[in-house]
This record gives sequence, structure tokens and C-alpha cells, in this order.
Amino acid sequence: MATMTQAGSVNQQMDLLKFSVPMWPTQLRQYTEIPLPDPQCCDYNVETMKIDPAQLDVHGDWSEFIHPSGATYHYNARTKTYTEMNIKACSDQQLQRLESWINASRAKLDGKQWLLVVDPISVGGTEIYPYYYVIPENRIIAWIEPLDGYLLFQECETAWNWNHKRLELEAQYWKHVEYFPHRMEICLSEVRALRVQLNWYRVGEYFDIPAPDQNNLSET
Repeated sequence: MATMTQAGSVNQQMDLLKFSVPMWPTQLRQYTEIPLPDPQCCDYNVETMKIDPAQLDVHGDWSEFIHPSGATYHYNARTKTYTEMNIKACSDQQLQRLESWINASRAKLDGKQWLLVVDPISVGGTEIYPYYYVIPENRIIAWIEPLDGYLLFQECETAWNWNHKRLELEAQYWKHVEYFPHRMEICLSEVRALRVQLNWYRVGEYFDIPAPDQNNLSET
């Protein structure tokens, strides 16, 4: 009986993963589309001497956060998952299916505690799950399946080498940090290292100044 139950669970996970679609941060919709406000929900009044902290909603395990741009997103600390999806507007069935998909996807990671971003959308009445994983210690994004990266790498004329492709994936990692700053930390030494590197890109190569040593940048 236990074996049959395990087989059924595996089959259910495989069925859910059929709706996975790899994406990358610059494909996220919230920062490229301007949502029109609902006139019935607008309240332009401010109470006298109102200085309270922002009131963030919690829906189950999902906490709402406000991006400095004014956009909102949600983070689930239990599953280490970000989404732009309006969790408050989800039915219990939608939310349960989303969390089932998250569990099925994470089961493919062999215990790796990577961060997950998922942006569920409905296509022809079917819910699909565009997603990517974030690995802060490696400053890169990844997926649990092969990715056709034509749209991502097409502007790079020499994208036949992993080093070339990794640079773009690292750039997408920093775009993720920009979009979802909650729990994304960077220490002062890394900021200094990035500043040195950017300064070299800006002027160093034109004056034949040797590129900074990547291994010693954090000590600069």
C-alpha cells in the first residue's frame, strides 16, 4: 500500500511539472506592464499626523512586501519562494495547486535550499508556472530542466562558451536582486569589489590598466 501511495505521489508531481516553464527576471510582467488601478479601491485621503509603518498583509505562509518602485510582491519563508502573483486574489484551490507545484519542483533539487521565483499565469484556462531558481552564494540563476536560451543570449554573438552564458545569468541574478530585495543581502566588501570592477570597465581597459584580480576584489 505504501509503495502504491508513493508511486501516486510521484506521478502527481510529474503531472504538475509538465506545467513548468523556465523564465528569467527580465521576463517578469509586473515591471514591464503598468497595472490600471481599480477606481473602487482608491483612497487618496491621509489621516492627521499619520506616520505608521507600512501595513503589510499576510496570507497563510505568504507575506506581502512593497518594492521601492511601489510594486508589491509576496514571499513564502517556508518554501523560500517569491511571486508577483496577487496572493490575496487567489482562490484556495489556486493557492493549493501553486504550493503543490512548488513542492514538486523543489523535490527535484535533492535538498538544495535555492530560492525560487514563480509567476503563475493562465493560458487557455490552464495554469502554467514560469519560474527560475536563485543561488545567492554563486550569484546565478538556474532551472531544473534544459533551457532554450535563444531569446536570452541572442544579443551575444559569441554565446557558444559557458563563460559567456554565465555572465548573462549572473546579470539576471542581479536583476532578481533589484526586483526582489527582501532577504537579499550584500556585504560592504562586495559593494566595494563591484565598484572597483565597474570603474575598470569604464576607464581601465582604455588605458591598458590590468583587470582587477577577481579573487582579491573583496579585499580592496
